Amino acid sequence: METSRILMGEETSGYKRKIGLFVTVGFFIGIILANTVGKKALLELGIYGDYFLLQIESVKIDSNAMFWYIFEKRLFFFLAVVLAGLTRFGVTAVYLIAAWIGNGFGMLLSAAVMQQGMKGIAICIAGMLPQYLFYIPAGLLLLVRACWMSEHRVVKFHGKMQGVRALISRYIVLAAAAFVIFFIGILLESLLNPAFLQKIYKIFNNM
Repeated sequence: METSRILMGEETSGYKRKIGLFVTVGFFIGIILANTVGKKALLELGIYGDYFLLQIESVKIDSNAMFWYIFEKRLFFFLAVVLAGLTRFGVTAVYLIAAWIGNGFGMLLSAAVMQQGMKGIAICIAGMLPQYLFYIPAGLLLLVRACWMSEHRVVKFHGKMQGVRALISRYIVLAAAAFVIFFIGILLESLLNPAFLQKIYKIFNNM
């Protein structure tokens, strides 16, 4: 029965709650850091400032170059999580990654609010569309399964290697499914998001 539950990938709700908790804690830490020690640096960087928005509105995007840049960044994240799931430190690594993701979003949102006030929230969220509609479920699937794999990779299926192979095979299949969803997000981020952002920024620049 225990073997069956593991192979079916059950009992993952605890991982989801903890991942959500670490993202939330990281998010608030990011806000605190952005408004204290990192405030000057963020303001000097000019992210979401008026000049930044004007540049985004008028710049010509090389979709091909942008695709490969984003692909490289997302692939690094994907491989880091997948490989972490094959180690004994996978659960800890996933929770740290979740906190890092939350921290980054907290700082980014804070920068938007610093520069544009409350409308900065709308601008920041617009910058995440539509690709994060795919990144979020794919990322959650990947993080949860990496935790699951890391904790169960040493399960002794009564000495039967086929059980271990089945466990790894299921993990690879789920990781591949997550990658397909990630890839759709990458296509949307490189091909659709720039034009969408330019239209949104143009609206806000005229407000």
